[in-house]
Amino acid sequence: MDHALNQIGFYLYTLAFLTTLARVFQPKLTRWVPLGFIAAGASFQLAAFIVRWSLLNWAPVTTMYEILCYVSFGLGLAVFFTYRKSDFPVLTAMSLILPIAALGVALFKESSDLKPVVPGLQSNWMPIHVSCWCFSYSAFGVGFIVSAALIALRRLDRAPEMQEKLSELFYRLVLFGFPFHTLGLITGALWASNAWASPWFNDPKEWTSAITWLIYAIYLHLHRKKLRGADWLGIVGMASVLLTFVGVNFIPSASQSAHTYVSPGSPGWLMLGWIFGPFAILSIGLGLLGFWRKAPIQNSKFQIQNKKVLNIES
Repeated sequence: MDHALNQIGFYLYTLAFLTTLARVFQPKLTRWVPLGFIAAGASFQLAAFIVRWSLLNWAPVTTMYEILCYVSFGLGLAVFFTYRKSDFPVLTAMSLILPIAALGVALFKESSDLKPVVPGLQSNWMPIHVSCWCFSYSAFGVGFIVSAALIALRRLDRAPEMQEKLSELFYRLVLFGFPFHTLGLITGALWASNAWASPWFNDPKEWTSAITWLIYAIYLHLHRKKLRGADWLGIVGMASVLLTFVGVNFIPSASQSAHTYVSPGSPGWLMLGWIFGPFAILSIGLGLLGFWRKAPIQNSKFQIQNKKVLNIES
């Protein structure tokens, strides 16, 4: 039953993506149609979450299928509330790829079978802990799309007013996600302390999540200093999020981790390539973007200076 509800959510997110693309080419179309599809998709996912909870008699956040469904729900909410007042059809369409991809992998790759919850995970801290990660990662995911668009506009030196709006939007997304990420670290430590008498185990995911926290803390500091280079931390931070969420599962030491959702060691390098390859391509592309515009600008300044010198000499 919950699987069917999540499937409906997937199709509604897809409809939202298609109608948003239509708005890119026809801006006069109302944005409330795709926003309505997003809200409906998130509602069906919430219903699926409640149904699965009643079947398990426990929060459905222990398997990879359940985690991906929960994250896609958080991403759907993040997209809805981010673009409810900020009308950027292209960015909305790009952001919708995130919940569609997460839910698509859950539905068509992961097993949706109900599995008994192991005793070590039956803690009241677990739903709170996972929810904190879910909402922080959702905000950071949408923020990644916004930061990439902001960097592209700045590299091309275009649309200064839009740059200011995107900079403020990215800041608000990080400002929303950062406290949840902090709470995720705190609740995880409290849970570990109650369950295993120690708040820290040198677990790979503990280290990478701490590094992610540090990246976004640095961004918040640099943003207050009005440094443009801070926007790159949206891409670096998202890469760290993916490393924490999926990447560390494929290193040998993950076999002893309580945070592993997949079989450690199975195709590690290939999977990591698929995960981080797009980030490398995007970073190189954004880095090169705009260089072709600099040469004419410098030449024009040189020509203006030469004209001034000629006028003075004449």
